Amino acid sequence: MRGHTDEHDLVRRYVRSLRSLGVFDLVVWGFIVAGLALRLWRLDVMEFKRDEFRDILNAYRAAQAPWSAPLLIGEGTTLSPGIFFYQLLAVPVSVTRDPLSVTRFIALLNVAAIPGLFLVLRQIFASRVALWATALFATAPWMIVFSRKIWNPDVLIPFLIVTLLLLVSVMRRYARWKVFAFAVFLALLTQLHLSVWLALVPLVPLGILSRPWRRPFDLVAGAAVFLAVYLLTLGPRTGEFIAAFPGSSTQGPDAQVVRLAGHNALESVRVSSGSGFEFLLGTGGYAAFAKRPGVRWALAGFLLYGGLAVAGFVYAIGRVARAARGSSRHLPDVFLLMLLLMACSLQAFYLVFRIYSPPHYHVVVSLLPPLVVALFMAWSADRFGSVGSLLARVLLVIVLIANVFFGSAFLEFINTRPGAIDGDYGQPYFVERERWKTELANAVRRLNDEASELAASPSPVPEEYLGQRLAGQTGLLTSGEATGRHR
Repeated sequence: MRGHTDEHDLVRRYVRSLRSLGVFDLVVWGFIVAGLALRLWRLDVMEFKRDEFRDILNAYRAAQAPWSAPLLIGEGTTLSPGIFFYQLLAVPVSVTRDPLSVTRFIALLNVAAIPGLFLVLRQIFASRVALWATALFATAPWMIVFSRKIWNPDVLIPFLIVTLLLLVSVMRRYARWKVFAFAVFLALLTQLHLSVWLALVPLVPLGILSRPWRRPFDLVAGAAVFLAVYLLTLGPRTGEFIAAFPGSSTQGPDAQVVRLAGHNALESVRVSSGSGFEFLLGTGGYAAFAKRPGVRWALAGFLLYGGLAVAGFVYAIGRVARAARGSSRHLPDVFLLMLLLMACSLQAFYLVFRIYSPPHYHVVVSLLPPLVVALFMAWSADRFGSVGSLLARVLLVIVLIANVFFGSAFLEFINTRPGAIDGDYGQPYFVERERWKTELANAVRRLNDEASELAASPSPVPEEYLGQRLAGQTGLLTSGEATGRHR
């Protein structure tokens, strides 16, 4: 009964938030809707290269036999998160192999995640903070890009938000079923990208402080559920997965420590804004894009956001430090501390292993910068009265306008000037749509022929042999090798 009461409280709080909306809140929700629309607009301009092509085929294999897909191993990374990503993609791929339909499935997951983010934050912080942080995240151009293509980082956010929702629910009102549900989604989340494991390391000592041994059965049963989910998703590939762990300590090339730390710290903030799109468009493509009317003004908005993020981190660290001195266990402070530790852990691992991280390596902690910005602006609004409130709202609207304008301008540029792109984005899907459809149809046909041949074989053949034969016949490569992209 207590669990049901908790969920009813959440619904009632959400309804009260909607009823108390003011004019400015409606404007902010309008920006959120615009961010959701950009996740679904012109999906045919999506990024589509050999990685995405291979992922659809691996998902097709998973749709035929759940454990037949290969482990998801990225370039320069020997530790595999698992095969759940392919099993998830098997849901739409079992119905259609059309890349647009598969991408639409991923985009819809990310659209559904945005209201979920508001629900998570609304349980912890004031409605104003939850709304502002959700709007900043929903409109961030990088997060729009990372929600509309066939790639494992693009499904991180939906599973992260569900996991956080369950964790916060456990922290607010304990129930055994919530622990088990949390264990399930945590196991699925950690199979999507290596960065999740690296970010979660400091949560172990933080969890110990909550004295979980007071409920030993729930602790053991939750761990058992976590392991059971891994065993169910990995199946016969469990041994292969375990064997990949010893090589996970491979270091990148030597780098100047200060420069490396600065680069990674900058990327962790950039991923929640629109800075750094040279990575996608290339030098020439970005120069052409920057000449478009209004783009440079949007870049000024990103500089403003960067300054707010710095101020927000200073405020958040000071707030957590004050809470620690006072031995406070206030839920907002605990949640904020958890996100800060996750971000610090990620930075530390990238520094130790000499990893110059690309933007998608920070998706797992991309919720933090918008949250600290929203907290800082809400604090400023309260601290400086009506002037502070007006200034905070003006700054928020400037950043949101910059985000939405830049995101829509970027998609329009990809649509009208695909030949100008010389960066990581490559040629958008619509440019070579027919070629990709033909190659997919041919690869699926070869896969089906191979399956029929193996089924007619008088002796049993291991399931993974099918994948090896397919790779040899279609020229498919292991994850990350097709384009040199880092998973």
